[in-house]
Amino acid sequence: ARKANSLELDCKALEAKITKQEAEINKMQQRKDRLELLCRELQRQNKTVMEETKKITFEESNKRITLQNKFETSLEEVAQKLREQGEDRIKQMEENNSLRERLAEYVSKFDEYQGAIKKQMETKDLEIQLKEAKAEQRLEMM
Repeated sequence: ARKANSLELDCKALEAKITKQEAEINKMQQRKDRLELLCRELQRQNKTVMEETKKITFEESNKRITLQNKFETSLEEVAQKLREQGEDRIKQMEENNSLRERLAEYVSKFDEYQGAIKKQMETKDLEIQLKEAKAEQRLEMM
């Protein structure tokens, strides 16, 4: 009877141990299920983040390309305006040189004209003096 009692106690101890082990297995299974759920959620969020990152990268790349194109266009326009202004300055310099030459010609002609007028006036003065001298001489002869 002792042996049966001892076996019964061992059997109860084993059943208690099995129950305890099953409870731990259930807890582990719940933890495993929870971890798998969290893992799936993390993978879903990671996928969402990757898609958003890809979308943002694409949009930013397009914005950068657009800005780069605008910048290059602006640079080309500035360069063209500088070329045009340079050409305009060259034309103005050529026109200024032409006008300077024409002005120098006019000044030279004006100086010649003034010289000729001065000579004519000197000639007239001499003629007047000659006529006055002749008139005086006639008066004296009379």
